[in-house]
Formats: sequence, C-alpha cells, structure tokens
Amino acid sequence: MSRIVTALAALATIAAGPASDAAPPAGKVVRVERHSLRALGKPRYCVFAEGDLTDGTCFGAPVEPGETVTIVSSESVVAQLRVTHVTPEQSCSGGGGSWAVAGELLDDPLSLPAGVAVTNRLGNALGGVVDGGLDPRHAKMVSIDASPSGRPTDSDFIGYDTDGDGRTDLMFDHFMCDAQGQPSQAMAAQCYEVWSVQPRTHEQRRLRLDIVPQC
Repeated sequence: MSRIVTALAALATIAAGPASDAAPPAGKVVRVERHSLRALGKPRYCVFAEGDLTDGTCFGAPVEPGETVTIVSSESVVAQLRVTHVTPEQSCSGGGGSWAVAGELLDDPLSLPAGVAVTNRLGNALGGVVDGGLDPRHAKMVSIDASPSGRPTDSDFIGYDTDGDGRTDLMFDHFMCDAQGQPSQAMAAQCYEVWSVQPRTHEQRRLRLDIVPQC
C-alpha cells in the first residue's frame, strides 16, 4: 500500500515575551524560546529501498521532474535526489496515485549505521519527502503509534521530525475511501492525507487530502 508526502520556504523565529530595551536585573535568567517554523508547500511522501537510492515510489499528488526528494532514515538525512523521470504507476484521472521516480543524487549518500530499523508500515527502511521543508542536516523519520486522523482503519502512517528537535512535525496516512474522500471499504478510491503539528500548540492539522480513484 502506500503513504504520503511537502515543502518549506522561510525560517521564522518566534521569541516569547515582550520586547524591551532595558537590561534584565542582575542575576535574573531570561529564557527566550525560539521555534523553527517553515512554510509548508505541497508535501508528498516516498519510499526507497536501502540498496538503490536513485529510484523510489512517491504517493498522492504528482511529483514533477526537477523537484528534490529528501531521503531519510530513523537516524538522519541519507541523501537528496533530484528527480529527472516520473512514471505514473497507478492513476485513473491523472490527479494523483503512485509515481515511480528516478533521478540523480545531489551528493554522496551517507552510510547507514548497522541496526537502523525504524521502518514505515510498508516495511521500508528509508522514507522520502518532497517539498516538506526537511532540514538537510537534522531531519529524520519517526515511528508513530497511530494515524493522526484517529481512524483505526488507516493502513499506513509515518511521521517525520523535520528539524531534529525530537518532535514529530509532519505526518502522512493512507486509507480506503469513496469518491468524496470519506472512509469506505468499497474500495472506490484511495485517500492520502498530509498532517502537520503546530510548533507551539502541538495541534495536529490536516494540510491536504489526495483522492485517487481505483482503476
């Protein structure tokens, strides 16, 4: 089955507390919290086999040549793939589905340490995100216990720590649905959702729903 996958543009720094030119009293510690918040684009998620990072499969909305997939393990970013070829694997309307992507690595991939075993529910040791704002130095794939939707029928879900702060920031899930995107076991369509976690409130918000008709 499948999973889903997003973009980040600017870095915003949010400082807690009112601004003041006056110096704090001697001996007083003033704590300033900063949160990295990048504007999400159109995240899509992909899966890769550990042996060959130059091709994989992405899900949901189409991936375009020229886009970059950030490939990550449970430990770190492994590589970045510049997409050169996209082949639809499963799409009836052209509006979504699964996409075979191939391309060229932008740098030498990192060697995975032995025992890297956090996988998504498809059994893939490596995940990838397109346009999801992953920090190329600190992002990692994380295992989540349940779908962010709360539906027990969702078959695939995975999370990403986009900036290495130990918190899940981006999540993808997949479920069978009807043509309107409502859960259904009639298998009229497959639905892929993208979720974000708000940095200050930790609220989970659905960013997008991709509905893929069954062929």
